[in-house]
Amino acid sequence: GSDSDSDSDSDSNSDSDSDSDDGSDGDSQSDSDDESDGSDEENEEDAEDSDSPRTPSVPANDVSTNCTAFVRNVPFDCTSSDLFKVFLPFGKIDRIYVVKDPETGVNKGTAFVKFQYELACTRAIEAGKAGETAAFVTEREATAFSANGGGGIVFRGRRLLVDLAVDKGTAESLKVERDENGKAIKKVGKDKRNLYLKEEASVKTAEGWEEIGRSEKEKRQNGDREMSQKLRSPLFFINPFRLSFRNLNKDVDEKGLKKLVVEGIKRGLEEKLVTKSDVTNYLRATGLPQRECIGENAKVPEFDSKNVKKFIPSLYIDRVVLEKDGKKSVAGSRGYGFVEFTHHVHALSCLRALNNQKRYSKEWAQGGSRAEGMIAKSSGKGGDDLRGEDGRVKWPRLIVEFTCENKAKAKKQTEKKEKQAKNAMMQKAERNERKKEGGKKEKKKGRGKLQREKKRKAREEAENGGRDE
Repeated sequence: GSDSDSDSDSDSNSDSDSDSDDGSDGDSQSDSDDESDGSDEENEEDAEDSDSPRTPSVPANDVSTNCTAFVRNVPFDCTSSDLFKVFLPFGKIDRIYVVKDPETGVNKGTAFVKFQYELACTRAIEAGKAGETAAFVTEREATAFSANGGGGIVFRGRRLLVDLAVDKGTAESLKVERDENGKAIKKVGKDKRNLYLKEEASVKTAEGWEEIGRSEKEKRQNGDREMSQKLRSPLFFINPFRLSFRNLNKDVDEKGLKKLVVEGIKRGLEEKLVTKSDVTNYLRATGLPQRECIGENAKVPEFDSKNVKKFIPSLYIDRVVLEKDGKKSVAGSRGYGFVEFTHHVHALSCLRALNNQKRYSKEWAQGGSRAEGMIAKSSGKGGDDLRGEDGRVKWPRLIVEFTCENKAKAKKQTEKKEKQAKNAMMQKAERNERKKEGGKKEKKKGRGKLQREKKRKAREEAENGGRDE
């Protein structure tokens, strides 16, 4: 709650800097805050301002645990102690950051409240949403609202606008456009093409890049270039439920790929490579309201390895197709695979566990066995595709990333799958109906049996005719 803490967080979310770095005075800032709708989508417009001072951000774990609330419309003379008293009724508080301008030390009108538990943060957000039609009320009105139990959180005549704090990547996808007066003119609030996932598979550090062989570097660079080219068109999007696997050992078949994917999901979940924050990010990108992106809705779904089909509905290996004498036959793998997931967070968990990981090089990556032999022999010749810039042999790695797809084609595929699923359900219902009626499906009668029945019927008719006479 100290000034140093406050200053250190003036840039913790790009959404926290709205209306603060554009040179406007305090009155204009409070006016724009008053017009906000209580979401952090409006607080992005100055995050890219290169002239504004940049300061350290709130620790990442504060955001990932969904325990931190972002508060706007805070009075300019408000202190962390004041906010502590306001938010304490919702639950235990770890710390409070009052965001200030690093040069002037003036309160920017925003703050972060870090609760000990997610439930407390959720309570504060829900309370802040109540009766939020007006951002400023008189003291008398505030008293009346409080008495009626539905007036939101009011402090010194100001309605405090409370939202869940998000990371900069999420805030970047939630920008809005404003008119010349600073008012929002277009609410985006969603990332329909899931562009925030574009860099998920990239190698993040220079050290990591140096551990990759020349051939794999080329594959990654070409893949990034191709995806960037496609995403220039609004017809393409990143599928959050589908992963592509490149640089696969060509001996890996569908059964092996399924085994690898299951291991990746389980490892990612066990090592907590995905959190509630990742679920929240995905839900926010779909355009859901802030309150529907936290709490139980942001829970990471469990994975049952005994019912793999439920969580991994489809996967396949891209194979070479040979044609001879007009007949087609499927040959070996091309080293590519595709996997579809039921839950986005499972796909993300698998990607983070398998992509660019040395532990899977020997068995699963193309050239893994060859690299092992070269390292064991300490050979200085050959294998240039597995060597780095320093000439040393590098373990090949799996390249796992979200697929970039054409919307029209993806829509047709989805419709086809839905139709197939519908037909399968209808057939199942028909089978169940036949069972209820007590019957097994009659077997088709053979030719001999039909002839015998025909003769029997003729004989019976002859006998009946004789009796009538």
